[in-house]
Amino acid sequence: MYDPAPTIRLLRDYGDACREAGLAPCKVVLTFAACGRAKTMTFLKWLGIVVPAEAERRILDAEVPVDESVALLCEILEKILDETQDCGVPLGVSVESVSIFRKEIDAVHELMRRTQAIALDKRGIKWKVVWEDAAAPGAAGVPLGPVAAVAALSAFVATVVALAVVGLAGAA
Repeated sequence: MYDPAPTIRLLRDYGDACREAGLAPCKVVLTFAACGRAKTMTFLKWLGIVVPAEAERRILDAEVPVDESVALLCEILEKILDETQDCGVPLGVSVESVSIFRKEIDAVHELMRRTQAIALDKRGIKWKVVWEDAAAPGAAGVPLGPVAAVAALSAFVATVVALAVVGLAGAA
């Protein structure tokens, strides 16, 4: 997502509607995808992601576009969390790769680390991440082709990042 305003409105409205109805809101998972090339930007738009012209220029005109994309997405997450912290809607964060290009795939790892830290820091409690060594797809000596590798990476990142920061929206 590259435009936080509609998400902020949605989360606030959803939280209000649930309160009025006496219902507990369901978790909403915010999904972010890094972009470092005009071709990837076109693909994101084709997927239906609204990218404001200002955000597109900021990314594509940057010295290192993919790094600027990661920085912008982190700013957007912080804005959403800051402006919805009292709406009562629990949030999760998901990071996806939509590209087979190495720089964009590597950026997903950085985006995952940074969004995870932002989401956990907003909870206002001490936290740590414990990594466990797990056999990756293809670890049995069978190399993955590029499409299978991207699919495996995407599934891994989605699993790790969808750490579902339970109660994040109401825990400030």
